Amino acid sequence: MTPLISWFIKGSLVTVIFLLFYKALLRRDTFFKWSRLYFILAIISSFLIPLIDVSKIIQQPEQTTILFSYIPNLSFTQQVYSADVSTIIVNNLLFAGMLVMLFRLIIQFRALLLLKKNKTILAQSDFRIIELKEAVNPFSFFNDIYINPSIHTEAELQEIIRHEQFHIQQKHTIDILLGELLTIVFWFNPFAWLLKNELKQNLEFLTDKLVLESGIDAKHYQYNLLKVSGIQNNIAAANHFHFLKLKNRIIMMNKKQSRPYQLAKYLLLVPVVAVMLMAFSNRAEMMRAIKQVTITDISPATSSDTDVIPGKAPVIIPDVKTTPKPDDISSINIVKKDGVKKATVVLKNGKTEVYDLSDQHQKKLFDEKYGELPTPPAPPAPPAKAELPDDVIIKDYINDKGEQKISIKRKNGKIETYNLSNPKEKKLYEEKYGKLLAPPVPDGVIPSTDAVPSTPPVIIPDTAPKQPKPLVVVDGVAMPIDYNVNKIDPSTIKKVNVLKGTAATAVYGEKGNNGVIQVSTKNYTAKKALLIVDGKEMSWNDFETRYKPEQIKSMNVLKGDKATAKYGDKAKEGAIEVILK
Repeated sequence: MTPLISWFIKGSLVTVIFLLFYKALLRRDTFFKWSRLYFILAIISSFLIPLIDVSKIIQQPEQTTILFSYIPNLSFTQQVYSADVSTIIVNNLLFAGMLVMLFRLIIQFRALLLLKKNKTILAQSDFRIIELKEAVNPFSFFNDIYINPSIHTEAELQEIIRHEQFHIQQKHTIDILLGELLTIVFWFNPFAWLLKNELKQNLEFLTDKLVLESGIDAKHYQYNLLKVSGIQNNIAAANHFHFLKLKNRIIMMNKKQSRPYQLAKYLLLVPVVAVMLMAFSNRAEMMRAIKQVTITDISPATSSDTDVIPGKAPVIIPDVKTTPKPDDISSINIVKKDGVKKATVVLKNGKTEVYDLSDQHQKKLFDEKYGELPTPPAPPAPPAKAELPDDVIIKDYINDKGEQKISIKRKNGKIETYNLSNPKEKKLYEEKYGKLLAPPVPDGVIPSTDAVPSTPPVIIPDTAPKQPKPLVVVDGVAMPIDYNVNKIDPSTIKKVNVLKGTAATAVYGEKGNNGVIQVSTKNYTAKKALLIVDGKEMSWNDFETRYKPEQIKSMNVLKGDKATAKYGDKAKEGAIEVILK
């Protein structure tokens, strides 16, 4: 089935559904203005709904899985089509019918021009009266009223002109032309013709109501309708004083006004349109979307955006066929926690893929997309101890704001602290206690630390001798090339990420050619950001006390102007929106 034929079938089904909805629920009500809008929406929807594929715009498909199983598959995309003879014939028939209907409309326009030719025209403030000599039913088209004054009394003329004047003021000709367009495109669909007739009849109901509200006597007005009912009616694309279903017009004029609460029936149209959209969407794409559960970050993601709230990240099993290009990857982070080893891949489009490397199937998917992980190197050797006096009880390497210090406590309780980053203090220490021996670092190994000693991060080494040093980034700040990552106290580290190859250069450019070591310390934490839980502000301490990670359904991260625009200056460090299950 070709896309063109599929569009015609879907559009015809939309027309059928809108017509049946009107007949079943709205036909007997007196909300004529609302019904006018309904018919305009029905015609526009017949053209547009078949073109909309909601499978490409659904953000949280997991909420629609139950309903989706009960919706029929009307996408017509499962069949493979070819340009055979039958397809060509059907296409040609569709276009031939449209050309015939268009030619019919052009003939009607020509008839209007011929009626106006050599006729007396009376110009009024907002309309014109075309005085005809033919016995034609009075009608209007845009700002022109066509009428034969010789066959009507003065009182009848006033009521007829008042009726057509309301057609002009309400611009009903546009509605009529929309109905004609519907039957031109869907000429083969009888429901399209029925919908056009209902549209015209509703316009007459609306105009009759306005005429009676202006003070015209109802019985006298209905008598005039009966009087002109036998006059010929040749122009379809116009607003006529007389309409074929005169009985219905008289019934609606005498009908009691509908109660306002009955307007609620129009709200039922929302789920009807939603079901149509889902039924016409690509079923294969929809099912693939339902299988994925994602955490949406409305700002571009970087490696420091992940794991802001402690807990288990959702596992996404992506389609292997949609392998992202290297330029699409922001970072790849390997973390081992509680005996579970996970790989987190952050893409530049904001999506996050998490693989449980303890699961063989997920590990295979990861290896196929991003390559196998090398074996991590052994941790660096501990610092060599210098010979110290006998009265020294403790010598401890500590770190304060990135400065390497040594603290010595003697038996008498006196504590001495030396800042080894300061040449003078380092010289004073070496004069008193001897030269400090530096620990050996194996070639080709990138030194690293982890906040949890028992679960060091995976470090990807380069086995080439004398490899260039990788770029070290501490709390988002790039360190000098000669910066020694061993200077950082392990107890202050929250997380270490290692980037290599395109993942490193994509974020840091040429500086990341030799790899990047990203270090996040406990002093620099996302807990500075404003926390919003289910729409309410909450402190981090209360959140971690009251909720467990498995209670989290999803979270969004707001940064910069987006955060302050939504929550004000209190979100200048960012905002994290958490939705609980």
